[in-house]
Formats: sequence, structure tokens, C-alpha cells
Amino acid sequence: MKVFIYHPRIREEYVRIFDELRPDIPLSDDPKEADVIFGWKVPGEYLHPNLKWYQSMGAGVDDVIPYLKDRDILLTRVEDLFAEKMAEYVLAYMLALSQDVKSIFKQQEEKEWLPFTPGLLASQSVLILGVGSIGKRIGFLLNQVGMTVYGLARKTTAAEGFKYIYSSKEDLVNVYGKIDFVVNVMPLTEATRDFLSGTEFDLMVKNPYLINIGRAHTLVEEDTYQALKSGQLKGAILDVFWEEPLPLDSSWWQLGNVIVTPHLSGPSVPKEVAQFFFANYDCFIKKQDLKGLVDFTAGY
Repeated sequence: MKVFIYHPRIREEYVRIFDELRPDIPLSDDPKEADVIFGWKVPGEYLHPNLKWYQSMGAGVDDVIPYLKDRDILLTRVEDLFAEKMAEYVLAYMLALSQDVKSIFKQQEEKEWLPFTPGLLASQSVLILGVGSIGKRIGFLLNQVGMTVYGLARKTTAAEGFKYIYSSKEDLVNVYGKIDFVVNVMPLTEATRDFLSGTEFDLMVKNPYLINIGRAHTLVEEDTYQALKSGQLKGAILDVFWEEPLPLDSSWWQLGNVIVTPHLSGPSVPKEVAQFFFANYDCFIKKQDLKGLVDFTAGY
């Protein structure tokens, strides 16, 4: 079973890891000769008719589903490698917002001594959109600091730290008015595209903070921008954008209540991702169940 590795920037690093740790896995330099593709943002023309399995290097697969959904091919995504990293990202920025770290940095820069009373996350409420392995870990950590945690999930009905997990968009109508933070961890599917729009923001009467570490297109861009500009949303931590890298002339750079991070909440460490592939490759050869198998109907 020949494997073709594709990454637009660091393919050579992955090849080196394979040569060092799994020289028994045969690699191909031609995607059309490979039985398996292990890749990130693989061009559609590389996904040839005889391909048997595609392993994504990331958690998201919305870029390849359109090419593979009507074909007899296995599609897997990386699971469980990003939960702790993304949960700590969310907790770090929520604490920074609550403690108003931005003002402290400004005061220090200007040599000003202006005491104030920081906020507390304890007793505040958060809604986590997407309660998979990542959302569960986020909810657990936030509950540990005293927050009331609500969630939305397609399958999960309960998880440690969550007060309640809802199963449909319609169920959230009465929840939006209770929350101080919204954390979006949703994948991009037909069901989640444009999930949050002005309609939902109108219901968020406590002017919550928004943290997006899911997919940009699960939010309506213009509605999100206007909600932040008007103060309907108090502020936002945005790690994903509708166009990446974020253009220099983008208006998102200019909003004072937005913190822009360059898609780093769930960093892929090549050796960790490769180890995930190695375990799945062994299962594939032995005709055993693969971890991270994608349900094409659900889109993840």
C-alpha cells in the first residue's frame, strides 16, 4: 500500500519523519500511483479514482468532502490531538478578557498606575457550539473555574461539566439570552454553514464575547462584523477567518474589541500527526476499524 504525502509547505518534514520512524511504509512521489494519501489541503486532481483511503492531517475535512463523498473511499481525520491545546487557548483568552489584560498592558506601556476591579469567570455562563472531544474538554475546564456551561451537539447528550447539552438550533432560542460567552467549535457542514447570524446575535441580550476556533463560514461575516462594531457582541477572539491569511486591508484588523490570532488554537505538530497516521495505517493494513472515520452524511 503506497502512501503519498502532501503538505503545501512542510512535506519534506513529514517524509523525514516517515524515513526515521516508519521506513517500512512505502512512499510514492506520484499521487496517481498511491493507494493512500496523507495530506493537508490536497488539490482535487490528486484524488484519483483508484484511491482507497485519505487521511487528513487536521481535524477538518470540509475541503475534501466535495471530491470524495460519492466515492467508495475511506476518509479519516485527526482526533484527540487538539483538544487540550484548544481548550487551553479558550481558557487563556477568556481569563485575559475577564482580567482585562489589554488595559494592563496599555497601562504598563504608558507607566500609569490605575487600579481597577478585574472580572471573574466564576458565575458566568458559556455556550459551546460543538461538543465533540474538543468541546467536551473546553466545557470541563470552564466548569472547573466555576462557569455554567451549556452546549450544542448532534450526538452527545451529556458530558462532564455541562449543565445541559441541546440537540438543535431551535433549542438555543432561550439560551442565547443567558450567556456571557459563546465558543464556536463547529465543523463546517451543510447544517452549520451560516449558523450564527444577526438573528442569533439579536437574542444575545447580555452582549457576550465570541470566541471562534471552529470554521469561519459557520458565521455570517457581515452580521458578525456589525454585531461587534455596534457592541451587540462585547468583543471577540477570532482564530479563523473567511479569507486566510487575513489581508492587510481587511477591516477585521481595525476593530478595537477584536483580538486576531493567526489560526493557531489547534497547532498540528508533525510528529504527533504522523504518529496518528502510523496507528491508523497499521489498522488499515490489518483491515481493522480506523480512528477518526468521517461520516459523509454528517460532514465530519
